[in-house]
Amino acid sequence: MDELSTVRVVKLNIPDRHFDGTEGVKRRPKIGDTGTIVHRAGELCIVESVDAAGLTVWLADFALDELEDGYGRKVMDERITSIVADMNTVAEDARATFGTLNDDQLNWKPGEKSWSVGQCLDHLIKTNEQFYPEFAKLASGNRKNSFIENYSPLTGWAGRFLINAVSEDSKKAKAPSKAIVPPSDIGAGIVDAFCEHISEVNKKIEAVAVADRKKTVVTSPFLAVFTYTLDDAYTVLVEHSKRHIRQAKRVMEAEGFPSTAESANA
Repeated sequence: MDELSTVRVVKLNIPDRHFDGTEGVKRRPKIGDTGTIVHRAGELCIVESVDAAGLTVWLADFALDELEDGYGRKVMDERITSIVADMNTVAEDARATFGTLNDDQLNWKPGEKSWSVGQCLDHLIKTNEQFYPEFAKLASGNRKNSFIENYSPLTGWAGRFLINAVSEDSKKAKAPSKAIVPPSDIGAGIVDAFCEHISEVNKKIEAVAVADRKKTVVTSPFLAVFTYTLDDAYTVLVEHSKRHIRQAKRVMEAEGFPSTAESANA
């Protein structure tokens, strides 16, 4: 949400804090009050609440986690908004590109050791699900960095390494765990399942939006020596998704990919 959006106060981190007002301010904000964002800068918002006559009741600064919109959704900072938008774009691209493929097309492989379109999507679902336990810990509000996560000298390097590895298609990588290797045959509903999965992932990201992405360090579910910031984890999530969508598109462009007519006559 941006300037002129209507928001509701859902909590006050410092209930009796001082705030700068203007002439006509009547009182401090209260939980349940509604107002309009008059200015937004990063993770802070200036919100104004007015009465029926249009006079200012209060004008105050808020942290984003103190506000929700009229639908009960948290006010997200620009980084979280961007991540969610990128993931939604991935889902929309997948539906537009692969949504009309039939079972034969979804499971066709350009080579014995290559993945099909369906396997690319299934792999993304399985990989992202490995991070669900971490999302659950973050959502509890009690999650703390481990000793290794706090002091590992590899954190910054590991984040950069992973981002670079998943961003460049020329860098081939073997799946680090059998748990994320897709089965040989993928069901026809994989595209819908993938899009629903992206929606679920976005909800989990939004649910932990108040976590400090720079100070929160996570450990790879595949390799315990790899620690990286939550912010880098989000970048890896987006770039890894884009990587395998590109891979799936190359499958469709490969010589021998069955046309709809060919599949129907098979």
